[in-house]
Amino acid sequence: FEGGYKVFIIEEAHMMNEEAANCLLKTLEEPPERGLLLLVTSAPNRLLPTILSRCQMVRFRAIPPDVLAKQLMQVLELDREEAENLAHLSGGSLAAALALHETGGIELKNSVIDRILNAGPSDNFAIAEELIAATPTKGTLDEKREHLFGLLNFLLFYYRDMLVSACGGDIVVINRDRVHDLFERGQQLGRERIERIITAILKTQEIIFMNANFDLALGNMMTEIAGLQRTA
Repeated sequence: FEGGYKVFIIEEAHMMNEEAANCLLKTLEEPPERGLLLLVTSAPNRLLPTILSRCQMVRFRAIPPDVLAKQLMQVLELDREEAENLAHLSGGSLAAALALHETGGIELKNSVIDRILNAGPSDNFAIAEELIAATPTKGTLDEKREHLFGLLNFLLFYYRDMLVSACGGDIVVINRDRVHDLFERGQQLGRERIERIITAILKTQEIIFMNANFDLALGNMMTEIAGLQRTA
């Protein structure tokens, strides 16, 4: 009011469909005088190129893991090991770390990883149903998508760590509580298979935001992952 600016904040801008994004283009090209539009997104790659080209990118950096771990130890009175695990798994976000702690995210993460690693030849669609069943039963479709996206991130981070381990990289792993099995499984799978698994997970994350059938998308992903793990 005092500054004379009007500020418009569009949360989760990547959730706009193509029609909505195209409707916004004119406003972005000719914004109102003393008007500021902020498009907030965690996935800028899912915005239309025409939207991105009309915006200035401002990145908000993650909180360094050691700083975040100290905050979690103070706020939640956690021991150092648990605080560091949450700090790395949350990607440097205090809000995400608090949410993971509140919902038992570490236990959920490990149960999802163990289920995938021990998948049998006929478990593909059973696991897909289990992942869907883990989403909020009373949530909206968008909330279910976001939850599934988070579950797939657990897998993505794990296989990312496995790839780092298989390549002998000196990069900090996210799954600090599973370091003992990362190297062994990484050596068994090999770099090429791990990269194909990561690609399958990333593709599935994109598909679940395209009004695709969740069962089919997750089932196809599991077919790919299970097949690669069996051949290893």
